[in-house]
Amino acid sequence: MELTALRDALSSHKNSAITQAIRGLGGQGKSSLAVEYAFRCHEGEAGYPSYDYILWTRADSTTDLLTGYAKIAEVIPVTSLKPEDQQQVAADVRKWLETNESWLLIYDNADEPDLLEALRPRNANGHILLTSRAHSFKGYLGIKHPIELRSLRPKDAIAFLFDRTIRKPEEESTGELQAVADLAEHLGYFPLALEQAAAYIAAEDISFASYLAEFRKREQELLNEAAPETGDYRNAEEQEYKTIRTTWDLNFQAVEKENPATAELLRFAAFLAPDEIPYVLIIAGAGELGSPLSDVFANLSSELDHIKACDRLLRPLLRYSLVEKNGEHHAFSVHRMVQSVQRDRLQTSHLDRVGRAVSAVCTAFPNPEFGNWDWCATLLPHALACLNHARQNKLETDETALLLNRAGTYLSDRGLYFEAKPLYEKALDILQRVSPHDHAIIAISMNNMAGLYTNLARYEQAEPLYKQALAIQQTALPEEHLDIASSLNNLASLYATQGRYAEAETLYQQVLAIRQKTWPEGYQDIAMSLSNLAALYNYQGRYKEAKPLLQQALSLRRKALPEDHPDIAISLNNLAISYNGQGQHAKAEPLFKEALAIRRTSLPEGHPEIGKSLGNLAGTYNSQRRYTEAEPLFHQALAIVRNALPAGHPEIADTLNNLAGLYYEQGQYGQAGPLFEEALAMRRKSLREDHPDLGISLGNLAGLYMHQKRFTEAEPLYEQALDIRQKALPEGHPDIANILNNLASLYESQGRYVEAEPLYEEATENMVRALGLQHPNTQGVLNNYVGFMTKQGRQEKAIEFLRGLGMEYPQE
Repeated sequence: MELTALRDALSSHKNSAITQAIRGLGGQGKSSLAVEYAFRCHEGEAGYPSYDYILWTRADSTTDLLTGYAKIAEVIPVTSLKPEDQQQVAADVRKWLETNESWLLIYDNADEPDLLEALRPRNANGHILLTSRAHSFKGYLGIKHPIELRSLRPKDAIAFLFDRTIRKPEEESTGELQAVADLAEHLGYFPLALEQAAAYIAAEDISFASYLAEFRKREQELLNEAAPETGDYRNAEEQEYKTIRTTWDLNFQAVEKENPATAELLRFAAFLAPDEIPYVLIIAGAGELGSPLSDVFANLSSELDHIKACDRLLRPLLRYSLVEKNGEHHAFSVHRMVQSVQRDRLQTSHLDRVGRAVSAVCTAFPNPEFGNWDWCATLLPHALACLNHARQNKLETDETALLLNRAGTYLSDRGLYFEAKPLYEKALDILQRVSPHDHAIIAISMNNMAGLYTNLARYEQAEPLYKQALAIQQTALPEEHLDIASSLNNLASLYATQGRYAEAETLYQQVLAIRQKTWPEGYQDIAMSLSNLAALYNYQGRYKEAKPLLQQALSLRRKALPEDHPDIAISLNNLAISYNGQGQHAKAEPLFKEALAIRRTSLPEGHPEIGKSLGNLAGTYNSQRRYTEAEPLFHQALAIVRNALPAGHPEIADTLNNLAGLYYEQGQYGQAGPLFEEALAMRRKSLREDHPDLGISLGNLAGLYMHQKRFTEAEPLYEQALDIRQKALPEGHPDIANILNNLASLYESQGRYVEAEPLYEEATENMVRALGLQHPNTQGVLNNYVGFMTKQGRQEKAIEFLRGLGMEYPQE
């Protein structure tokens, strides 16, 4: 009846969008009904819609949805997707669904429909089917009359029991026939309870009457344990739970009797995510779970032996339909209600069990460096589930904090800063309360939290944490300990980001000295220090000092790391910036392209570092006046950083400023102006008042005003920009020369020649010394000076000035 109703509801809208739901209690066969409907559509049964694609994903959580979308991307014709880019994969799958038709998408276990809002397709010409325990659905889903499942009809329930146990009604006694009917009634005709009972009866080869007698005995005990609840639907949930609990209790006892280690495995699984529990997690964490589970793996060495041992452990659970096995991926899944009942049976020892689970997952969860990301991604759902149980049970230990930090670091490195933040915060909170205040482990957690704040441009919150971490380590560790070097490096990076270059350089030099003294030549931390120091020189326009350090760092990293490692992209990017700053765009371009290719391969598509690479490549195109190539890259970069970073972040301001510069160079002042203004407003809010990037924004907006002949508005902005740059940058920096040149042009435009001349001369002198005569920026400033002096009829003065710089006055 329900299948017919579902068929009619969807087939009546064959060529238009529709969303339908199968609603009911857990274990009532919602998923089975959805599978049956999909199967009949696939087989082309009369009266059922035909679909080109039938797609399925679990919808219990956002993580499940992202994982499901990644699997869907493997079967639909979506291009340029990478398995690790789950956020972008989901966006591309949704786009495909919105632009194609003749598909069915099933969201299984969509008990929280709100989770679908961010990922579901809009205005799509396909069919969406939800299975859900939700009482109601949001209006935007368009579900007015969901298919209701309450229970099987009595005759269908009885038929199922006979079929599942491979028995025939005509061969049974009157007593057995009555026992089957009574048992079906006692099970509430719930499909899942019927399945579990039949699995036990078949495995133990007992009569229906025997099972019914045992069920009645256990049911009374369990009914006496539970307090009554009010409300029709809640009563139904409670009755379902009692029925399932009674049914499963018999199965659990059988498993415990057959193999205590298997029973222990099921208890551990109760505190993990329900789906795709990998064998490797069990193998790696068994030692933390104690005997008898740890004994199973004690004397095994080969990978094959470990896999076979896991298979043997699962056999009793498979026999009683308590788990599902994924042999291809060496993993298994457990029903959520099985987990719930298992946890309920362990009420008196929850804290101990959660502690063991945290220890096991923490042992298995690797150091979240780049090479371990795939393994981290597999374990992340189980770590988060385990940590959730730790929170609920107020388990606050060093190991809990360690797992929080590892999971948080993986998320942060993937650019998922907002997901990492609560994990880092909880880890630090725990450690500050359970560990000695001067313990080095607190410093690690502080550094993690401060690093996240830095990525989010919350510099005022980052600095005191970095300093506290450093103080703890300097008290607890030897003077030149490498952890102290790491903390100094972190603080130096913060200072560099804030434009505090002198403070950053001192710390970077100190870090490099410690690492060179401690590590052998060529060690990766040395490459990091060289790269960081050189990047600082780039910021200051000290390109000649930066270049050899950058080349050395790149060489070290190419030798030691995989060719797609993100650190290689950092070195390539920094070296390209150095070439770009010297006007050597032909040398910069291939390095920017290689860095972008590496980041696209190794990082999720929406990672802000990919946005940076796109913006850098666009910038070098812009410098070469290749505007049509630059513009789409700037827009891609802007979309990424806006999505990945908080509103007002300096990276967003950088991209806006660069895009505005593209329009400015083409004389499209109407498009450039609002972007320059937005970038300036962001930088005023997020940066220190003496930050050189703020000076850049002021100078750019002033330049726009000057070309619009808004001289009175431009002048104070140029003056502010010059003041900031002179304070923040070393004397003679080309950015200072640019501002001097622009301010001189403004004075010239106003007829203020006496004020303009010395600025032109200072700008020319600084630019020649900083970048050399052949640099395009030098040529631009020189032409402005010569043109100005020629108009004033003061060629002799100009000739004398240029000769002093070793240059000749250009001949007409």
